[in-house]
Amino acid sequence: MFAAHRDVFRALFSMAQLDADAVGGAIARIEENRAGGMAHLAQRLAERTRFCGRRSPSTRPRSLCR
Repeated sequence: MFAAHRDVFRALFSMAQLDADAVGGAIARIEENRAGGMAHLAQRLAERTRFCGRRSPSTRPRSLCR
């Protein structure tokens, strides 16, 4: 989503640095959604590596045990 609306987000982030109230909490919501998505991906990665076993990065398959 960020890449699709890069210019809009850039303007919102700039406005938020000048006056956070001017953007009506949009940046806070964007960051909360982004943080939630990253937490979800981290959890999925942890689950996949748990199934792969505790192999060193040099012996772990590139696809993380597909």
